[in-house]
Amino acid sequence: MRWTWSSRLRGSLFQLSFHRVFRGLVGETLKEYIRRLRLERAARYLKQLDEPIIEIALQAGFETHESFTRAFGDMFGISPSAYRTAHKPAPGPRPALTSTMCRRIIRPITRTSLQSK
Repeated sequence: MRWTWSSRLRGSLFQLSFHRVFRGLVGETLKEYIRRLRLERAARYLKQLDEPIIEIALQAGFETHESFTRAFGDMFGISPSAYRTAHKPAPGPRPALTSTMCRRIIRPITRTSLQSK
């Protein structure tokens, strides 16, 4: 297809129309939407993975650690490292008491209480 002013104008009008419709449906521009999704995914990775922050930043599509930290702070109001620290998962559940453990705890108490009476 040969490039003409009319074909170029039609392409620009389509883009403008698409962006207007997208913003009307989603409530944010396409660029803002993509950036938000990338930062939300990075936040999820910060909670779940122990990878270095720079690796998570690169996986999220940011070119530098600085740009990632700035964008993350703008969205969440906290640095990525502080976010990771604040959302560290709690240690695993405690093991349940078995009947043997209960007997070991209760027997000494009952024996001493019986002997003292």
